[in-house]
Amino acid sequence: MSSQATYLDEILAAKRAELETVRPENLGAAAIESALAGLGPCRDFWAALSEGHKPRAIAEFKRRSPSEGVLRENADPRHVASLYVAGGAAAISVLTDRHFDGSFEDLRTVRSAVSVPVLCKDFILTRGQILRARREGADAVLLIVAALEPPRLRELLNFAHDLGLQVLAEAHDDREVDRAMAAGARIVGLNARNLHSFEVDLDNIIRFRPDVPSGFLYVGESGIGSRKDVQRMRAAGVDALLVGSVLMKAEDPGAKLAELFMP
Repeated sequence: MSSQATYLDEILAAKRAELETVRPENLGAAAIESALAGLGPCRDFWAALSEGHKPRAIAEFKRRSPSEGVLRENADPRHVASLYVAGGAAAISVLTDRHFDGSFEDLRTVRSAVSVPVLCKDFILTRGQILRARREGADAVLLIVAALEPPRLRELLNFAHDLGLQVLAEAHDDREVDRAMAAGARIVGLNARNLHSFEVDLDNIIRFRPDVPSGFLYVGESGIGSRKDVQRMRAAGVDALLVGSVLMKAEDPGAKLAELFMP
């Protein structure tokens, strides 16, 4: 990788190489219908983030952080997810990418353990990945605006919606926020982590809040570590926050979640 390449570039290169080794999904209409047969409806991610006191909590199950390494030894997804719900999580995000020691087994386990919507968080580049996420039990998927050209972003958004999935479109600046909404995203996330320096600036979440009008949901991602952080986001009108590392490192992830989001 060149000095100008970001961590995201490295992960995407690895993801493309990984996808080349995986048998492609059959994306014909009959095959898709067969893949979806017997699956129940998706849980409503939008409603979960819209109701109740703001900001709503999307609690993340992830085993590893690129900046901190292993977050929780021998993490039990069923146990952690149950603690999250007890602590007030509106939805749960599950890392399925192997760079984070994630797997679809973790997603399936979480989905079976809770009644709230489950977000599949991965580096999605293809329709086949979206179909697999739906088949494995996801209610919503993450699409990273920086990873996809505008036509591709729109295509994948539409495909996810056709499968009944909702989409969290992740942006890093105001231009990407605009691209997400132009592509049809109704749930827009702002990741506070700089892709080049890897530093987190929570002010970015607040700075770009006015760019997302009513009729959309605005989600802050990365760097939330204290109750004060949550209070700042609440004052700025952020609809939901995706929180992971600080919870996974806590002795009781559910109690930590409740503490952070206490009104």
